[in-house]
Amino acid sequence: MQYPVASDWSPDGRQIAVEGLGGRTGVWVYSLNTRSYRRFGDGNTPAWLADGRRLVYDYRGRLWVLDTITGGTKELLAIPGEELDFPLPIAGDSQLVFRRGSYSSDIWTVRSGEK
Repeated sequence: MQYPVASDWSPDGRQIAVEGLGGRTGVWVYSLNTRSYRRFGDGNTPAWLADGRRLVYDYRGRLWVLDTITGGTKELLAIPGEELDFPLPIAGDSQLVFRRGSYSSDIWTVRSGEK
C-alpha cells in the first residue's frame, strides 16, 4: 500500500496538502474538520500560500496555483525547455523559490503579485 506524502500544513493548521493517496497521484487536501481527503487534480509538491486558500504546485514542468475553494487553477510560471518543480512560497508570498530542471546550484525566485 502506498501512503500519501504530506507536503505542507495550511496556515491555520486545519488542513494538510498531500501528494498522492493510496496509489492515486495528484494534489489532495486532508481536512482535520471533516476527516476526509479531497482530490484537486494532477500535480506534485503542493505548498500553501499564506491566505490558507491557495496552493502552489508543480505539474508537467510548470508551476501552478490552485484555489481550494473554487477548484480553479492557473498557470503561474513556465520556462520553455526547463522543468520547474518543488515550489516554496516565502516572504509573505511575495516570492516563490523553486527548482529548475538544470538542477544546478542556482536559486531562482519569482514575485507572484497576488495578495
